[in-house]
Amino acid sequence: MSRRFEQRFQDTVPFACIFAVSMALLVDEIMLTSIFHVLLGEGNTVAAIAIALVGLSASGVAAYLLPVFHDEQRLRGLQSKLLFAFGISLIVVVFAIMNIPVTHGDFNFYRDEGSVRLARLAVYNTSVIPFFVGGLAINAILRTGFRSIGRLYFADLIGAATGCLLSPFALTLLGAPRAIVFVALIPLLISRVTSTTAWKPPLALFALPLALVTADLVRPQMLSFVKMNTMGRVEAPAYRSFKIEAGDLDFEQWALDAWTVLRSDKIPQQWEDFRGWGLSDSYDGPIPQFVQINFNARFSTYVTGFDGDFGKIGDWLDADLTSLHYLLGREFPAVLNIAGGGGREVLNALHHDAKRVVVVDVNEVAIEVLMKGRLRSFSGDLYFDPRVTAIADEGRSFAERSSETFDLVDFSIAGGMNLEKMELLRVDDLFTREALQTYFRRLADDGVFSYVMYSTRADALEQALDRDFVTDQPYVPAIKVLAGIRLIAEQNGWGGAEFGRHVLVAALRGRVSPNYDLVHIVASKTPFSDQERQRFVALCDRLDFIAFHPTDPRRAEPNLYHRLAAAGQLSELSDSLPFSILPATDDRPFHYAFDLEHLGEALKRGKLMQMLSGNPLISMAINIGLLAIGVTFGPLLFSRLRHGGREASGKMSYSLLGFFACVGFGYMAIEIAVLLKLGVFLGKPIYGLGVGLFAFLFSSGLGSAFSSRFDPARLHRTLYGLVALLVVLGTLFAGLSTGLFNATIDQPIAGRIAIAIASVFPVAFLMGMFFPSGIVLVSGGRESLIPLAWAINGCFSILGIFGTRIIALFAGFDSAMAIGWCAYLLAAICVAFHARSRDRFAAA
Repeated sequence: MSRRFEQRFQDTVPFACIFAVSMALLVDEIMLTSIFHVLLGEGNTVAAIAIALVGLSASGVAAYLLPVFHDEQRLRGLQSKLLFAFGISLIVVVFAIMNIPVTHGDFNFYRDEGSVRLARLAVYNTSVIPFFVGGLAINAILRTGFRSIGRLYFADLIGAATGCLLSPFALTLLGAPRAIVFVALIPLLISRVTSTTAWKPPLALFALPLALVTADLVRPQMLSFVKMNTMGRVEAPAYRSFKIEAGDLDFEQWALDAWTVLRSDKIPQQWEDFRGWGLSDSYDGPIPQFVQINFNARFSTYVTGFDGDFGKIGDWLDADLTSLHYLLGREFPAVLNIAGGGGREVLNALHHDAKRVVVVDVNEVAIEVLMKGRLRSFSGDLYFDPRVTAIADEGRSFAERSSETFDLVDFSIAGGMNLEKMELLRVDDLFTREALQTYFRRLADDGVFSYVMYSTRADALEQALDRDFVTDQPYVPAIKVLAGIRLIAEQNGWGGAEFGRHVLVAALRGRVSPNYDLVHIVASKTPFSDQERQRFVALCDRLDFIAFHPTDPRRAEPNLYHRLAAAGQLSELSDSLPFSILPATDDRPFHYAFDLEHLGEALKRGKLMQMLSGNPLISMAINIGLLAIGVTFGPLLFSRLRHGGREASGKMSYSLLGFFACVGFGYMAIEIAVLLKLGVFLGKPIYGLGVGLFAFLFSSGLGSAFSSRFDPARLHRTLYGLVALLVVLGTLFAGLSTGLFNATIDQPIAGRIAIAIASVFPVAFLMGMFFPSGIVLVSGGRESLIPLAWAINGCFSILGIFGTRIIALFAGFDSAMAIGWCAYLLAAICVAFHARSRDRFAAA
């Protein structure tokens, strides 16, 4: 009995090990995305994922080149040591990262400072270590257990899926750094239990994670950030960073949306001498007290001290750019305020006699913990006012699911928090053409839509218009939103030449950044009267705002907003400009001002790289893509292949490695495009990312397990059939998913999650069969190529992530998904070449 139990235990060891490593790696990856938001700033969700894949790819190359990975007996004895090293690396690395003395602003505002660049490089290089060591452990298991590849890869994917499920709970209960320390316990324990050699990790080391976290609770700075930053004054931003000590934060909490903090009075706030985002420079009245709620040390909302007396704050409220729509003489009994945060716009609505205010904000800590808890008294019980309903939800999703009609839909500087967890895609789907249609459906027949956001300065745009071609394409969200409103107006019969009477546009210059205008767009379903238009211009004149449309004849300056509002045809105006002003769509949810036409023009003029390098989406893609290629293929160029190059130089081997490249690229291209669709459907960005990743990993894991049933002798033909079926199912998903999601978007979140997983399951199930099937093709004398197959699959997964973003930027995510299906077709061609080469080799 004991022998049978021992044998069963030994049989399950590889699966338990690979499960534990994959789970810990996924938790580490997700926690790093949260840490990087604070430490490094925007664009670093995808950086964390790319770092993970770079480390895993590099581990495959190392396993291919290191002699020990070609000695099965020695490799079995090495596995527990690699598990132990992996667990220790998780702990050491998170402590090292958290104690690097930088903050995100150091990178954004001191880009030419060598020491800061080295600090970023140190963060990236340090972060990659656990993924490299964990990848070595996985490669050791795959190399010795390749005969059970279907079940091993199942354990790998299910481990990652479990990590995806575990991460939200670990993040909220422990915080990102402590979650990494605790998850390190799992591979450490397994390394001792599964060790088959005389060496076993010392028992005392297993207390290390607990001891470190306990010490951190006594001295909190051990696993906390060591620096923060201030941006100076809103009217004259001036960046500086400073060290923080224990007690400098009055409140901090990790959550799914952000690391949310309240800074104490001992340290500078993110914005100092704060008066409001859009307060007129001419206002000289009393300023209320504020508490700034800081998200990821980068975004802020503020809570206004309020005792119930609007007489004390009414003049201050009305002297702000964001209040213009309330000063035109209209009444708004029912208001939907999206991204309300600390409640400034809620106060505005109540001050102007709103009878019902629904405020929606994506950050649950701000709504439920702070506004309804810690800051309840300071805010004057604002979110407990019987006229106010405060909801922690994603604004667009709420509007999609709501059936209520409002007199005003009000956005004020919304969008930053929505981008955080979906930076994998770096999309802004709050203000696409489809999103704008949703908001206008929520409006009454004479309702008003109000939008306030930062956008490239209008005078800078005018200078760009003097050129026939612009390489540095501007970021123009306000222009694109106005264009989207115009398209909606034309569809609903209140556009055309009369559109200019339905919109008002004003701005403040140089707020938050000298390169941007703070722009306020007010759009009405019914035309603004002459009196309202005149009052608007007079208000702008009195408060020193810039009236973009209608313009003030005494202070008029040419501007694109006025051209857009007064143009005869939107398409004709857009065609006449050196950059695109057409609105973002759900398929292309970006507010950058270029498209395929401008890409072609850049290519014709020989300025393609100049244009591409100026876009942050593309420049990061190029840099990390080159890094992935260098890490994967560089060592191979400078090292002789272990077996004299015979295996890797053969056509069979090249075709197999091409197969893994196609599968890696195609899997990521399809996954990312699907994640975008799920993000809009499920609401909060974290739901789209978390549920989508889990659905793909879990379904692909089941597919991998199922692939073990395939007959190796007929595997080539099986793969042809799988590719054909995958393309058919993928085409059905692309064609039917939008209609399905639109029809069921009013379901409760649990129902929508179930629908999302069910819709993803068929394609992800099939996609999970390809990697293990490829490993089966590699076996039969070419097992030394398994680590290289792993490396190339990881490298092209990185290229798939960034390639998808670049394709989507110009052609849309549907096109990117279609290219993903084409990658699987290419994989089938690689299989055909392999079969042909194998048959010729056998005949010879």
